[in-house]
Amino acid sequence: MKGWSILLIILHNYLHFTTSYDGNEFYFSEECSKHLLENPSIPGIISFAGWIGVSIFIFLSGYGLVKKYSDCSPNFMSYFKHHILKLWKLLIPMYFIFWCINYLLCGTNPFGSLVTIVEQLLFIINFIDPDAITPGVYWFFGLILQFYLLFWIFRKTQGKTFLWIACSGLVLNYLLLFLCNTDTVLFIRHNFLGWIPSFFGGAAFACFDMQWKKKLPAPLLSIVSLTLLGISMVTKAFSPLTDILAIAFIISLVKTMQFKSIEFIGIISSSIFVVHPIIRLVIYQNITHQNRYLFSLLYLVGVLTLSILHYCLINKPRILSHS
Repeated sequence: MKGWSILLIILHNYLHFTTSYDGNEFYFSEECSKHLLENPSIPGIISFAGWIGVSIFIFLSGYGLVKKYSDCSPNFMSYFKHHILKLWKLLIPMYFIFWCINYLLCGTNPFGSLVTIVEQLLFIINFIDPDAITPGVYWFFGLILQFYLLFWIFRKTQGKTFLWIACSGLVLNYLLLFLCNTDTVLFIRHNFLGWIPSFFGGAAFACFDMQWKKKLPAPLLSIVSLTLLGISMVTKAFSPLTDILAIAFIISLVKTMQFKSIEFIGIISSSIFVVHPIIRLVIYQNITHQNRYLFSLLYLVGVLTLSILHYCLINKPRILSHS
């Protein structure tokens, strides 16, 4: 499932600049929605709605944390240290490599002031100034750390407090989305309030030991999800709930389309996540309409090659045992 979700994310991020179908988790474009309806295509659907892969990642995080800590309850400091070091190990090296390559190719500093960089590396920029976050994957690190902290509360309170946080956050999320301006919506979607249903859905899935093989009306779920995402900003306000429909669709899909190669991509998904912005940046400096198919292939090959190298450098080599 991680393999399919990371493929959605990297293709979604790439296709923004090679197709005219634009869309992400932060805003809604009625023009792009109409264009996709009038000229449907697989690249268009992925460009418009591929960000659902982020929801799947958050869903899997909730699911994985419950499974991992079901038989143990570490103290806060050891738990927090483990997870923040894991995030820093992924973020910091590739963050500065991206900065160097961007400066060499474009002659600009993509990360803003030193204060902005420090806020990013401390994972607090999501709360302070989401607009200052460099476009790409970097906003996700602050978001996932928030969920790590929420999960610790969940473990310490036997789930009762977490349930209240989830329900209250869901209600507050929709109230703010309907009543507030674009900046507030941007803030919500950069922080845990906008993603509570996905994370809580994964945690509930693990807590109640739901069966992954349960048959689901996959075609209907996918149609409902894409329809709600593509009607208006009002219906997209319910995107956390449509994410769950899409996740259920992916669960069903994965069981019928599970390949060794996809399993392998899932294993190195964290490396792919932090590597692909660098390859995308290099490709964007050279791509033209005439050579876009060649460069699309180079993008995928480059991402996978560099991700394998990155995975081997930061992890104990477990690739052969999974091949």
